[in-house]
Amino acid sequence: MIKYKVIDQEGYSRKGEPGETFWLDGVQKIAKGEGNVLCTDNVIHFYDHPALAVLFNSIQAEIENPRMIEIKIDEEVAHDGLKGGCKKAKFTKEIAVPQITCEQKVEFAIRISLKLYREQSYVTWAQDWLTKKDRSAESAEKASKDAGDVAMAASAAARAVSATARTESPAEKTAAMAESTARAAVMAASAAERAASAAGNAAGSDEWITANVESAECVAWTAEWVTTNIESAAKANNLRLLFVETIEDILKN
Repeated sequence: MIKYKVIDQEGYSRKGEPGETFWLDGVQKIAKGEGNVLCTDNVIHFYDHPALAVLFNSIQAEIENPRMIEIKIDEEVAHDGLKGGCKKAKFTKEIAVPQITCEQKVEFAIRISLKLYREQSYVTWAQDWLTKKDRSAESAEKASKDAGDVAMAASAAARAVSATARTESPAEKTAAMAESTARAAVMAASAAERAASAAGNAAGSDEWITANVESAECVAWTAEWVTTNIESAAKANNLRLLFVETIEDILKN
């Protein structure tokens, strides 16, 4: 299977850190750890699409001015919807780093957030942004604030329910379900808040580069919030397909 990684200009991932790896020698790389846990040395990390590697670089590899490579992996052993992990991987070739505009990044964030957060005022703002009816910084900032307020309220509810679960043992199961629902609401509203913030950054900045960087971070965190509440491999697989299909659709238009 062919997957994708970002590396630095010298050909390394994690240069100067544990797990430092030089990729351009064509030698097969083998994960050191024995388990299958992501974000550890158990696995070698990859992305399903080169554009996703670019979008999520700001909160994952955090490589400035990255290069992009294709790698051939033996088999996938882990995936959280955002990134995957394998035990063995080998460099196949270097490819061009996808050029994704600030507008495309914001569109990705909004479209992803809409899969989770359906509060009517947010949906209306998001549709207005997507159709170019209203892309003002003021509207984006209001949408971000409103979603943030919902996230805070949901977070407070989750904490209250969690406390109830600890003190009223007969109601533990019901409380746990309510807590899970509340936490899901936190994730959904937080994803919406980040997406709207990305739009606000893009609309409100006089410097395109600054807007692009800030929006990219918000876009990446939108996806991170979406994947945080995953509870099964099936959900993770659905999300990874959503991410790939969404970015491919945006890039072809």
